[in-house]
Amino acid sequence: MLEVVLNSIVLAFALVLLAMASRFAIKSMEDLIKLIRLSEASVGFAILSVMTSIPEICVAFFSVLQGKPGFSVGDVLGLTFST
Repeated sequence: MLEVVLNSIVLAFALVLLAMASRFAIKSMEDLIKLIRLSEASVGFAILSVMTSIPEICVAFFSVLQGKPGFSVGDVLGLTFST
């Protein structure tokens, strides 16, 4: 029972931290848009492209660390490798 309560507290704290970080990121992006005078759409596309690339970058990083770079190549090309 104590474990459930502790996990609930950690989850609540993580959600609050996530909300604060996202608010900070959005405010920073708004300031960046005003500073460099780009459209919101162009900045949104740039953020989206980075966010969709992060999982592939993580797979590549960890597959190279484990000595299996084939997984990284397969992830980029959309191939499936069996080991």
